[in-house]
Amino acid sequence: MSNKKPSIKTPKFPQRDLFGYILKSSYLYSPDSPKKAFYTLSLEFEFNQYVIRKKSGFGDKILDRREWTYQTLHEAEKSFNNRIKQKTRPDRKSPRHYIEIKS
Repeated sequence: MSNKKPSIKTPKFPQRDLFGYILKSSYLYSPDSPKKAFYTLSLEFEFNQYVIRKKSGFGDKILDRREWTYQTLHEAEKSFNNRIKQKTRPDRKSPRHYIEIKS
């Protein structure tokens, strides 16, 4: 008699959610900008691809929405991290210097 448990393969992303999964998200805020600009990013998995969604604006107004798709998690995470690094760099040439707000 073996003590080995039967192997059951569970899907990495269960089918119960048809709208995808948010794998990572970040909220950036520019406290010194005149209109208190914000920049949000989310890394999501849906329909067998990885999607980065960006929203930016000021106050409660979203002025720009964009999304980029990737076939691999590695590519998507690399792009996500680069975007955060780019926006939070202290020597950034833009007048908006963002800080990442942890939730």
